[in-house]
Amino acid sequence: ARREEAERSRGPGGARGGESHAALARVLETFADGYGKRLSTAYQRRIDWILRDTTAVEPRDVVEVAAPGELFWVFESSNGGSAWLSWSRSLVFAWLQVAFGAPEPRGVAPERPYTAIERSFLHQLARDTVAALGEALRSQGFAPGEGGALHEARDLLALGATPFVQSRFEVRGFGDFGQVRLTLPAAGVSARMAAPGGAATAGRPGHRGAVFGAPVSLHAELGSTEISVEALATLRAGDVLPLHTASDGSLLLKVGDAPKFRALRGAVGGRLAVQVTERIGESR
Repeated sequence: ARREEAERSRGPGGARGGESHAALARVLETFADGYGKRLSTAYQRRIDWILRDTTAVEPRDVVEVAAPGELFWVFESSNGGSAWLSWSRSLVFAWLQVAFGAPEPRGVAPERPYTAIERSFLHQLARDTVAALGEALRSQGFAPGEGGALHEARDLLALGATPFVQSRFEVRGFGDFGQVRLTLPAAGVSARMAAPGGAATAGRPGHRGAVFGAPVSLHAELGSTEISVEALATLRAGDVLPLHTASDGSLLLKVGDAPKFRALRGAVGGRLAVQVTERIGESR
């Protein structure tokens, strides 16, 4: 039984696959550090990219946890099949504000489809990030193909059912921290990857716990509003912005950028707290 479990833990690449994964994790850490410094120089502010975890996933796992309206940059890779890159919505809008000269990003990311200008900005982010990844991962035999395109999460299932290895990066420096996910085809890389600190992160293609066992941040949203870029540029201390809130006074609880629950505000032990009153949607 122990032997069978060991064989399963090695994944498609066997022992060499585990070694390849550990090497990949180390290279991704180096990429994250270098890319953060590169962005810091470009934007004249401290920006950190931090590799948080790397797990084996299947396409349906990625689709199920995708936020509404989340877009994926899909590009071909030399190690077999397509690779995917995605950004949390809050990060995209904060990054866009900084790119347009805002000293600090403000406001809540609007819950609407990306505009043509925003999609063009995502194209720019994707090309720059993928080029940097290609340089960093050349030692792993990874080379991105020419071009790429933005796709919605539901389109990913039609691109193939091959197992993937997904790495999550935390990005700091654009207001609240955001998240970038890199999803690579597992061909040539085993389904068992070493975590950045050297401990192994077990996983198998189809092992849904690799995604759903990961920690997530839950955010309570009091309300939201939408203003023009021109109005944003002229905001000053003391300005009042009316918020769109629920008539019953309830709050939205979000996982990432996706609303998951409604709740009422209160206090427990002298600290602010919320009581969940409704699940939004039927997915679990």
